Amino acid sequence: MQLPAQQPANADKQLFWYPVKLVLPQNKSRTVFTETRRDRKNLISAILAAQGFTSPLDQYQVEEQIGEGSCNPVWKGVHKVSGIRVAIKAMDTKKYQRLSTENQVSEGKAMHLCQGSNQVINFIEEFSMGGETYIVTKLARGGDLLGYLSALGVDRLPEAHARLIVSQIAQGLQEIHNNGVVHRDLKHLNIFLSDQSEAPKIKIGDFGLACKLGEDECIKKMAGTIGFMAPEVVQD
Repeated sequence: MQLPAQQPANADKQLFWYPVKLVLPQNKSRTVFTETRRDRKNLISAILAAQGFTSPLDQYQVEEQIGEGSCNPVWKGVHKVSGIRVAIKAMDTKKYQRLSTENQVSEGKAMHLCQGSNQVINFIEEFSMGGETYIVTKLARGGDLLGYLSALGVDRLPEAHARLIVSQIAQGLQEIHNNGVVHRDLKHLNIFLSDQSEAPKIKIGDFGLACKLGEDECIKKMAGTIGFMAPEVVQD
């Protein structure tokens, strides 16, 4: 529900406006704009209160823990009103802010920038409370690629099967890079599947180490999981 500030087409005197996307019945939605971050926060609080929720996290029924994204716990959950199955990642807000500054983009904003790709996990919202920042995404019901291989009882796939998965990953990376974002931690634990079939749809997730680059910028700091880095990155 909380999205990065943007400038709507009809803005004249106000330089930046702060949008709140309202999801309505019958798959309809409407975006309203506030003049300040405080106004947006107050509007969101009022909407939650009107639905009987005491906080943004109260919208969700939190279930079992399902992973550790970027060394942060991830829980399975469900939205109490819409019934949408979600994954909820929590992290220390100070650490989150520090990483966001270092990487020139927050994890939530990096995912939001890449939502035009069908191969990126569906971002729902980001909010902070009690010293923790929470990122909510749509749950990938097929789990991660490591779990997929384990369920099949193999450590490798036939070429045709692998090609189907790798081609989707490559397409997703191209679209991520087209948005000026570099993932920096691509591995089997961060590649998610729509289901456990032989032809699953692939979603790239966990943008905890992602950074934003300008057209003429390059990365100078090593980041990621060493076992999955390119050899030239480790050597440097």
